[in-house]
Amino acid sequence: MNKALSALLGAATAGSLLMGMAPHSMAEPVLTDEQKKEVAGLAQQYLQERAERLVVGTVRAQQSMTSVRTSSALSERFAAEARGLDERREKSRQANGGKKAAAVDLQDVKWSGDSTNVQLDATESTKLFFVQHGPGAPDHEQFWLEHTFIFVRGQGGWTMSRATPHLQAGPAPSTQVASGRPPVASEPKTDQLPLWSDTDRSHPTTAAVSRKVLSGEVGAAGPPYDYYRMVNYARVWAYGRNPEYRDYPDNDCTNFISQVMRSGGWDFNGSGIFERDDPDKWFYGGGPGETFLTSYSWAGAHNWGVFAQIYSKRTSGLENVWLMDLADVLQVDWFHDDGANIIDHSMVVTWRDDSGGPYAQELYLTYHTANNRDKKLTDLLAENSNPAHTWYAHRT
Repeated sequence: MNKALSALLGAATAGSLLMGMAPHSMAEPVLTDEQKKEVAGLAQQYLQERAERLVVGTVRAQQSMTSVRTSSALSERFAAEARGLDERREKSRQANGGKKAAAVDLQDVKWSGDSTNVQLDATESTKLFFVQHGPGAPDHEQFWLEHTFIFVRGQGGWTMSRATPHLQAGPAPSTQVASGRPPVASEPKTDQLPLWSDTDRSHPTTAAVSRKVLSGEVGAAGPPYDYYRMVNYARVWAYGRNPEYRDYPDNDCTNFISQVMRSGGWDFNGSGIFERDDPDKWFYGGGPGETFLTSYSWAGAHNWGVFAQIYSKRTSGLENVWLMDLADVLQVDWFHDDGANIIDHSMVVTWRDDSGGPYAQELYLTYHTANNRDKKLTDLLAENSNPAHTWYAHRT
């Protein structure tokens, strides 16, 4: 058991004493600190073994999903997911060399139940280390994902009977082969972006796109934008939440992107409830829950794209995603074949590996929903290769 889990256990015990909780009688099946350690350790072991399935050459790929005892229904589900992870590992290996190691930790652990039936809620923090990366580039991606587990104790010990990842509207982490994304509506639907971006580097580019001046560049809106500050903000707040802004729990990706742009010099345009649905306005206002004082373009992916590229011209569309640079924004419509043509998700570039040509050798993306820092674009495209997905690259 790691130090973080031990500290959480100590805090939970102290909290119970401070709250004046009555002691259980000897006849009641009290959940002890030792049992809390056991189930937390089993949850972490399962997640570690699941992540190791993505590691090139791991022996885990030749075995079942986990050595943790599971119910028959869960074992059946894991068998199908293991095959999906094996395919994902091979796609990643072909795309960029794959992963060489995985490290999993549990955060914000909470227990409920008794000594025979326990629910454990926790946030998985996983680092996936790259086999290959450019000079100075991140050597791993990191994601955070909430889970709920149910453990039942029998004569043979603890059995995991439920393992539920709380997937959201954005890309699922690499360790999850299922997607939790529903179609995301803009508020309200406005114009369409004129250019979608190619994802194939074998296609020659006709665009005269140069590298960005990353600090002090004069942008289309007038003031200088500091792209290094944007990247630093994205890295710092990839998991946590800046208390100066409200959180959008189920769909925070574009709220996060707007904060990133704001940190680098984007000025507000407009204010108040009567301008919030104007497509040419972009602003944040109000306290927790007071979204009516914030523009739709602040937190709506489609609305942000339309404001940024069409109305304010603070961004310009790129014909190929591999032309992006630091602090550029990538958006995607997951359901382009449904005819709605609504952008669903937003991400920001936090590192670029150069190739010597106009296209990047690799791009690293950071985003919320789910929280992910330095995801390789090659992995993102390999894991989300549905032809219905349509990508929009913005030069900021």
